[in-house]
This record gives sequence, structure tokens and C-alpha cells, in this order.
Amino acid sequence: MGALLTQVLGFCTVSGVGQEGLEKSMDEVLRGSDGRLMAEVDSLGRRMDSGEEIYVDPEDGATVRLTVDYVIQSVMENVAEQAMEETGAKAVRAVMMNVKTGEILGMVNKPDFDLNSPPRDDLTELSALMRNSCVQDAYEPGSTFKILTTALALENDVVNLEETFTCKGSILVDGDKISCWRTGNPHGVQTLADAVANSCNPVFVELALRMGIDTFYDGLHAFGIGMEVPIDLPGATSGQMIAYKYVKNVDIARVAFGQSVSVSPVQLLTACCAAVNGGELLRPHIVKEITDSDGTVLASFEKEVVGNPISKETSDKMRALLENAVENGGGRNAYIPGYRVGGKTGTAQKYVNGKVSSDLHICSFLGFAPMDDPEIGLLFIVDEPSVRPDYGSTVAAPYARTILEETLKYIGVEPEFEEGEEELAGSSVEVPGVSGASVSAASAALQNAGLRVMVDGLGETVQGQLPAAGASVPEGSLVVLYTEYVEPPDDGLVEVPDLTGMSLVPANRALRNAGLVMEIEGSGLCESQYPEAGTRVAPGTHVEVRFD
Repeated sequence: MGALLTQVLGFCTVSGVGQEGLEKSMDEVLRGSDGRLMAEVDSLGRRMDSGEEIYVDPEDGATVRLTVDYVIQSVMENVAEQAMEETGAKAVRAVMMNVKTGEILGMVNKPDFDLNSPPRDDLTELSALMRNSCVQDAYEPGSTFKILTTALALENDVVNLEETFTCKGSILVDGDKISCWRTGNPHGVQTLADAVANSCNPVFVELALRMGIDTFYDGLHAFGIGMEVPIDLPGATSGQMIAYKYVKNVDIARVAFGQSVSVSPVQLLTACCAAVNGGELLRPHIVKEITDSDGTVLASFEKEVVGNPISKETSDKMRALLENAVENGGGRNAYIPGYRVGGKTGTAQKYVNGKVSSDLHICSFLGFAPMDDPEIGLLFIVDEPSVRPDYGSTVAAPYARTILEETLKYIGVEPEFEEGEEELAGSSVEVPGVSGASVSAASAALQNAGLRVMVDGLGETVQGQLPAAGASVPEGSLVVLYTEYVEPPDDGLVEVPDLTGMSLVPANRALRNAGLVMEIEGSGLCESQYPEAGTRVAPGTHVEVRFD
């Protein structure tokens, strides 16, 4: 079957010895043994006419049956190839798992090669193409990691669904400013459901700080983050977390939204499946059973629960939050009329020569369906797309949508349309061209065409759009308008940081970092300040801070 499941299956040496993938890790099971003839010989090695001969029959190797579904794998392979071509990505990875059992239904790594003809003449290329990045490589997941932060915050009762938050565009942690992706146009007052749908970084920072280092770290370990992944594939990485003895509040603040932590794709998907399946952390597995040449089952591998990081009640809440994120948030491009889909997008930073690159990102979507009783979980990753803007919502979610829809139909999940949804199913609209128009005019044109709009940047004129003009997309899809960036005023003034909730030392540090002087009243945590946060003042200005 050519390049199907390349890195998972692996291949053999020219002499038939397993060299990569399952061919290597299961070599002893698959190999069997040669037949042989044993005979009595004389001192010169000649067979003796009167000697005995014993013939030992060859033994067939066992058959290893996988959990991978050929149809689902084929769909994933085709969509991943399409994503590579259309986004100009360096690589595309995808993993699908049965949410209820931990079975891997499909696993894709692009680029790949035909297993019938490995490029053996270039060992460097062969080594790179053969690497199963879904299992062996770790990456910073970005906002998809917020699924775990939210689940742990709910489980530890540091937040409830009725609570509201106020996004001011950024948040200070120990003097470090952590920005929201909408720092120039803050989300303002929002519920937890809004924060998940909006992917608002400051809210998740606050949730992590409320839990504290020990509770947050213990919870992530319970989800399998930073731990060995018990999967039956070779070379699995455990990812990486900052060691307990070195971690600080500013570190967990960044971990909360998927920075300063690395995971493998299969590790993250396994953890997030536990967030929606009732709270069961399952052992991910790709080998279903091993049979002998007569079909007798020698070993079988069923569902195995390895932990319970959250309760069923918390998991119920998470399903509702993630479904809302697809219906009303950044995951809208994964919405499928007639099906209840939930999930979270992610746009993660990449490092070049040890420094964060402003141009290279990993875009992803992690989703589940159907959300009333999830059966499938999918993580779709587009690594270093060359299109702009490169968000998970625009670069990964549309492709994940195709895979989810085809899979739901294939496994027999019937669509259930709500009022007005059936008309949307199968309908598509042509994206109007709005480059060069004002943001308001462009937004109106797109909304009139039945599309949703998200503006990236602070400019008033649209410089680019994604999807491009003329593209055919499902009605209700999200179109991102990319605007020119307006530099902040070069007036020599500085912005007063928000000190709310800080104790004296970090508040003083934040003001000193901004070139300001603190005047103290009271003790405890900052209750109020003057001038107010966000005010632009001259360097050296005294800020009155009341602690209580």
C-alpha cells in the first residue's frame, strides 16, 4: 500500500531483519524460525551413511494485528498531503484515538516515502523521513494545552463556570508581562466559557497561579505530562517540564497556555482524551492482538486505565466548554452541521538557534466528536506553514474538520440537525476579496456572505486574508483579516502596569521595570493604584499603591 502508515510500520534490511518501526520492535514476534536438517557426520564433516538425520520444520512468525483502521488512515493521509501542499508546511502530523479505549485509529507523519523502496542511498534523508514524530518528538503545544489547565482548575475548585474575568490585554507575573494574543484589543469581561472560546492567555495564567506550583504540577503529572508514555511503539519521548526545584510562578504561568512545556502529539492527545471521556487516563496502544499461523490468539490488548486525573463531573463540564469553543470560538472552522464537535486550536512558537522565532509556528487543532458521548479524538498539526496569518484556527482546523466529518460518517454516527443546520450541511460560499478595504467594510462584506470574521492587528486597512479570495468554504467559516501594525506612540511616556492582587515585592519590581516609583499605603495585596493601569505617564512618575 505504498506510503501508507510509513513510520509506524517501518521496514526490514535487505536480509529481512526488522530495521525501523514495528518491523524492528516486533521483529522477534514476526520473524519465526528457519527449518533445518541435523545429521551425524564424520571428523571431516561428511554425512555418515549409517548416521541419524533429524529434520526440524520451519515455524511461521506470528501475525501482529493493529488497531489502525485502513479507511480512517487513508482519509488522514490524503488530508495531510493536501494540507502540506496548500499551506507550504515543513511537515504535517495527525493522530486519531478511540476516546473510550485508547486505541490508535490512525497516525500520519508527512513527508514520508513508499515502504517498498526506502531511500537507502541517503541515510540522512532516510533517518529523517523514518522518524515517527507523533511519538518520538516533543514540541510546545500552545493553546491546545489550555484544555488540561482548565480541567485541573475546575477539578481543584479554583474556578467555576459562573465566574467572570477581565482581560486587559496582558498580565504581570513577578514583574514579567505576559500578553494576550489580542493585547491591542483586549477581550474585556468574559466568563470561563468565553475565555476558553477566546483562548485568552491572561485567564489561564490566573488559573495556574490560583492552583500554585504543587497542585498544578501534580495534576499535569496525573495526566501523564512529563511522564513516560506507555505506548507500544519504539522511541516514545516523555516530553519535558521544568524541574520542581527550579520552577517559579512565572514558569507555571506560561505552562498554563502551552509554553515552557513540551509534549509528544500522542502524549497530549491521550491526556486530553481523559479530559472528555469521564476522567480516565488510558494506555494508548496500536497493537490489538498477536495470532499464530493457525489464527489462535497468543496475546490481546484491551482497554487499560492507568489513572484518573479528574472526576466525571469535571469531564462533563469540559465537554460543554470545548463544544462551545467550536460553536462560538476559534475552533469554528472545525464546526460540522449535524454533529456535535468540541475542541481547541493552538498556535505555538518555535525556536531557532535557541531563540523564539517570530516567523515560524506550529499550528494545531485538537478535537473530539460527538460531544454528547465522545468516540474519536483527533490532533492535527501543521508545522511551519508558509501562508499568513498562520493560526491553528485557519491553518489546522479546516483540515481536521474534513477528517472528523469523514470518520463520523464512516463509523456510522448519524447527523442530528438542529433548526437551520441541515441547510448548512454541504452548503458552501465563495470568500469575497477584501484586501485593501477598511476593516469595517471588509467585515460587513464577509458577514453578508455568511462568514465569520476575526481581525489580526491594530491597523484600519486589510492587508491580507485567509482563506484567500475566491476560496470555497462552508457557510459560517471563519475568515481572518490581517491588518498593518500601528506602532505605539513614540511620546517618551511609559504605561503603568496593572498591580492588582500583587504583594509588595513583585509590585515594586513591576514598577521599577517600567521606570516608575512606588508610594506604599497599607500591607497585604494590592487593592488599588493611582494612576490606573494602562495610563501613559512620564518615566519617574510616583504611583500610589494601596495594599490591604
